Amino acid sequence: MNIAKIMLFCVALAFAENSLRGFAYNLYETPGAAPTIADILQKPSDIYGHNFIYVSPASGSGYSAFDLVGGSALLGFDQSLMLGYAKNFYGLLLRISPHQFCYRKNEDNYECLSNENKNYIGLNFSVPLGNSILYAYTSRTTTDKYNDDNDEDIIIYKDESSFKELYVGITGGNMLIWDFKFGFDRRKTSFSGYGYEKYDFIPYEFNDAYYLTDAKLIFNFGYKIMQNDRLKFIVGSNNGLYCKYSSYSYYDFGMYNLQAIISPNFLGEAVLTEHLLIFAGARYSVFSEMFLFTEGYYHNKEIETFGIANFGSEAYLGLRYERKNWAVETRLQSDAFGEILSGNNPFASLGVFFFFQP
Repeated sequence: MNIAKIMLFCVALAFAENSLRGFAYNLYETPGAAPTIADILQKPSDIYGHNFIYVSPASGSGYSAFDLVGGSALLGFDQSLMLGYAKNFYGLLLRISPHQFCYRKNEDNYECLSNENKNYIGLNFSVPLGNSILYAYTSRTTTDKYNDDNDEDIIIYKDESSFKELYVGITGGNMLIWDFKFGFDRRKTSFSGYGYEKYDFIPYEFNDAYYLTDAKLIFNFGYKIMQNDRLKFIVGSNNGLYCKYSSYSYYDFGMYNLQAIISPNFLGEAVLTEHLLIFAGARYSVFSEMFLFTEGYYHNKEIETFGIANFGSEAYLGLRYERKNWAVETRLQSDAFGEILSGNNPFASLGVFFFFQP
């Protein structure tokens, strides 16, 4: 074996021992790329076997995984508290962000309010099925807020909102990676309170609500064009069909919004030196939608608008410097050199790994 092949083998080993990536990597979620923190949060069974710390000072987030009671545990902080546990045949991840204030409304009960969508709880679950993974997620977010109004007629009003989400997906494949996901979410926003008529001072109450229901089918693909010791190149397409229905109690009126999105993309990476990796990606997105209104008692459906548009192209470039037990990973701003010359931060994302391994 010649010296060049030995060097290539050593370079491959340097990046094979710590394959986990951070949020700077695979920005457009091309299927088939190296696993990221976002991937193991979505599919917590992948937590199993990992031992690391990852911190991102700019976003104030941090994640850690470690061995615990015959499995692997995860402790993370990212605007919420994350607690996860995985064995080789399942994984669970709980996310919680409590924010609630209660006061005595009268002698018999209390009124509890939350604010800024911080009262949140969510649960991820996944289980390996051969070379595939079945995963699911559910969550609920609630917000309540009282306001005193200076308007002449409204004395006090209350904003309430709740958001419930559920999705189930399955992913698998080898050279051709596929990911199918069905999701459903429902949002309710209500506006209630009381006031007085401006001129005759007759008291009145109001309670109006807005509902948004969204069903989605997402199907993503990635094909590994090139996979060797120094270069990787994956071509993919992220696609989705969405059906959104919104209704208003005050107007007795509803609207359907049908959407389709196709986003071809690619991800490439190259080993530059023994410890330095460069990665890049790009995508182009096409968007189509149609609006149908339902009005009145008979709910006659009529197409009001439809069309197709594109979101244009996007691209990113990143670097990863890795040693045996640590790595620094960053994604550059679109005009990194201009940001440096202006004295600004050239990094769009920056994270540091510490790996615990022999």
